[in-house]
Amino acid sequence: MNTIRRGLKRKEPGQDPEAEEYQAGLNQFQAAVRKRESIRLKLQLSSAPGVIEKELRNKINIEESVCKGTAKFISACKNECQVLEAAKNLLLGNLRVDMLKFELNKIRRGRGSPAMKQGNPSYAAVSLSDVRIPLLWRPRDHMQDTGDSRRFAIFCIARVGAQIYDTGLVHPVDRNSTDVTFPDVLLFSKMPPYFELKLELYSYLLSDNSMVTTQAKIANSFSRANKSISKAVGKRLARTMREVNGVKEEEEDKSIKHKGPKFDLLGTATLRLDDAGEDVRSHELYMEETENDHPRLPPLFGQFCARLAVMPYCRE
Repeated sequence: MNTIRRGLKRKEPGQDPEAEEYQAGLNQFQAAVRKRESIRLKLQLSSAPGVIEKELRNKINIEESVCKGTAKFISACKNECQVLEAAKNLLLGNLRVDMLKFELNKIRRGRGSPAMKQGNPSYAAVSLSDVRIPLLWRPRDHMQDTGDSRRFAIFCIARVGAQIYDTGLVHPVDRNSTDVTFPDVLLFSKMPPYFELKLELYSYLLSDNSMVTTQAKIANSFSRANKSISKAVGKRLARTMREVNGVKEEEEDKSIKHKGPKFDLLGTATLRLDDAGEDVRSHELYMEETENDHPRLPPLFGQFCARLAVMPYCRE
């Protein structure tokens, strides 16, 4: 009974108050930017193709400038929260640039022979909220609070065409977390009835104390073995291990300093008009080719919960 009580007791990981304040302020700023962008897109419903093309070119230039500045900012970051946010924004910016170029080429190809449509097209506003990703820890790790010591940073990207938005970064996520909840409300404007909203889940391994423990055990075993072999052989083995570990640490530090953390794509999901409703629903999360039990990836349940709401403009 005591074991169950210890497992059910949620442990909030300790964070620096300044880091929490920074993250909360950043989430509020990103929510305001998303709302302003959705309102601006709604006002462009009746814009001419030439105006839309000019807007896309301006967006591409802005996103490319943001990506260049973010790449330089990563090397100057000293705080873990800043590095993670910068790497997330860099990933988001590169994805936006690619999709904006795709939309621009599509408009240029279709300008010469526009399709004839009967009546006025029907558009709607689509919102995605209450996203929750359940995790599948082993009972021994979660209930007894032992074993798996990995910590992750997780966020989502939702996109429909060139409208690409991200959720706040949730970290650290460890064995005490039964699920990952995103309080963000992502609003998409000018959506046709045949829209397809793609949700992508990304994660980054912050730390893994089990790997450190394993390396320490190996080092201790070698130190004990050195007592039974000659001193020259022991020194040679120790020197080789220091050189190998030193090269690996230098490569990891160099990669983090210049490229920033690399987020792994865990799974994707596609939501359509049939998935919309007033209540939170469960949806299938399709895993990527990488194995779910990989030590770099968090254990996923294979499904997620979210609320997809649709409001046609004609009903406003």
